[in-house]
Amino acid sequence: MDGMNRIEFERDLQYGFTNKKATGAMPSPLPNPLMLNLGCGKDFREGFVNIDLFSNDPSVVLGDIRRLDLPDDSVDFILASDILEHFSHHETQQILKEWARVLKPDAELLIRCPSLWLQAKAYINGVWSADIASFMIFGGQSNPGDYHCAGFDEISIREKLQLAGLETAEFHEEDTPQDSGFINLNMTILAKKKNANVIVEDTHTTHAAETFMSQHEESASNPQGFAALENEESDDLFDISILEELAGERIRPKDDSYNRWNINQNNIEKENIEIRNLQNESHPQLNIVWEGSQFVWHSLAIINREHCSNIIDSGTANLTIIPYEADSFASGANEKYRKLKSQDIRFKEQVSDEIGSLPYVWIRHQWPPKSDAPKGAKWIVMQPWEFTTHRLDFLEIFKECDEIWTPSNFSRQSFLNSGIEFDKVQVIPNGIDPQLFSPAGDKYRLNTQKNVKFLYVGGTIYRKGFDILLDTYLNSFTKDDDVVLVVKDMGGDTFYRNQTAKDAIYEAQAKPNSPEIIYIDQMMTEEEISSLYRACTVFVSPYRGEGFSLPTLEAMACGLPVVVTRGGSTDDFTDEYCAWYLEARLVSIGDELDNKKLSSAASLLEPDKEQLSSLLREISLSPTEVFAKGRIGSTKA
Repeated sequence: MDGMNRIEFERDLQYGFTNKKATGAMPSPLPNPLMLNLGCGKDFREGFVNIDLFSNDPSVVLGDIRRLDLPDDSVDFILASDILEHFSHHETQQILKEWARVLKPDAELLIRCPSLWLQAKAYINGVWSADIASFMIFGGQSNPGDYHCAGFDEISIREKLQLAGLETAEFHEEDTPQDSGFINLNMTILAKKKNANVIVEDTHTTHAAETFMSQHEESASNPQGFAALENEESDDLFDISILEELAGERIRPKDDSYNRWNINQNNIEKENIEIRNLQNESHPQLNIVWEGSQFVWHSLAIINREHCSNIIDSGTANLTIIPYEADSFASGANEKYRKLKSQDIRFKEQVSDEIGSLPYVWIRHQWPPKSDAPKGAKWIVMQPWEFTTHRLDFLEIFKECDEIWTPSNFSRQSFLNSGIEFDKVQVIPNGIDPQLFSPAGDKYRLNTQKNVKFLYVGGTIYRKGFDILLDTYLNSFTKDDDVVLVVKDMGGDTFYRNQTAKDAIYEAQAKPNSPEIIYIDQMMTEEEISSLYRACTVFVSPYRGEGFSLPTLEAMACGLPVVVTRGGSTDDFTDEYCAWYLEARLVSIGDELDNKKLSSAASLLEPDKEQLSSLLREISLSPTEVFAKGRIGSTKA
């Protein structure tokens, strides 16, 4: 008899998993190696046979993971993430035995499930209310399988694995901070099937699974309303002392706050986070040193984190990260950040002589760009640019480096206009995390009753055209119109200090007949930014100059249509189906920038303000077209 309340719903529940039965069949012949992703939910993984009872994806195999239709000793790896807790106490032991049965000797099982100890602590300490604790402990209950029936702690899970013939190799609890939305508190266990012919010592394995949680945030289970190169010989040997010097000096604060960063070697708690490959051990073919901001809330740092994370996951290079700025948030906040921290020069374990002797590539992505060519390494400079020509002092850096990566064709052309060889400059576009930036998810709570929400994200500076937007908005609407301009200002404390339009915004808000403006200048996490995009109607960026405009791409990914300047960097990834274009003319700014000489006179784009006014009014009256453009933009992003 079905358990109480375990009914099939008439339709899928919002923020829940699908209510439809999976339709895929087990592949024949079976792949080699054979790796199973049991109870995959929406976490589909390439190279795995993804198995679940409920799924919309036709590739997901319909199967009861309590009784696997596979022969003994046939499976190379099992991933069981967020699934064991869905079965009753009476079934748990038999399920683990079944999984052990199909594993090959010495093959591994990776389990992630809630930690009952951490959950109880969160509730007792008042971090979770009863409602949140109930949701986390008992499940989302969005389909007949989405119920939690059992809880485990370290002692209980180790005992059950041992009884099933599995040896616990690693155990890790994730006491995830709950300050950026409520996320379940999990533990991860790596177990190995005992080989009957080999005595297995009780020690930590060195051949384990890649840390999979870096791609597995729990946004799908958050309830609505809960907060939301090529190897060339070189005459110069790589000088490793450069890394040591940078680790001690480049990011060390110059005041008494030094102790807060724990740079002193005696105080460092090294987290020995092993990055592993699920199919085989990685074999780095080169060393990459990545210098640039990491644990800071701005676009350069976001791009650095994503590139570095992908390099680590690929296993093709030994990565060493050199942060350019002091951290502004905890590097242990989630699994991706902890993975990056493990390769941070401040905490990284020493590598073997074999890896240390591999060729080096040194990538710098920071502002301002830095000279001092690294010895014995291929030198790549990542540099976006917003004007049509470059500063002369920077050109010397660009001429000396081996290659330049820039994110858009507009930006690439600025290098060519300044005399850099065309084959030295490569376009490496920026991207977004589709798990984070998507139309589905929590929406930021905005204190407004207005229905049409125009959104601006970025520094409120001249180059980005915020003055054009503010002036046009104030002259196109009044307080009686059903519109609000939401401004998320950035860089006021760093890049754009004393350049923002904060005072002008406050002045506009004080006028009695002004249309509504919501101004946000506090730091926001990536999760909060994505929820802000989803809370708004359309993204507006009438920029004069942009090297890429990452917020535009992020907004599109979250389902917003965009208003952007034609002829700039966003031409690379927008079209008429997802964007409204502002016509613009080139306007010269002379041959100096910030009192620095340029290679020649540079220009910026000047968008048409009258067209912007007409567009904003048209958009406020055409919600159907807005929605359609937004959905197309999300798919394109």
